[in-house]
Amino acid sequence: YYNLAHAVHEKVIRQPSMLRAGTLRDYQLVRLQWMLSLYNNKLNGILTDEMGLGKTLQ
Repeated sequence: YYNLAHAVHEKVIRQPSMLRAGTLRDYQLVRLQWMLSLYNNKLNGILTDEMGLGKTLQ
């Protein structure tokens, strides 16, 4: 199901140049790629994690 739902795939290999407020960690880049996949495939999602792990920056 995941591969079918996320048919349009775009790899995020580094932090977007427009983001200058901080530096994304590896796990944040993975979440950014997931959110980009949701957007590209016209899907909805909710990003959650433990408090203090950088959702604001993402």
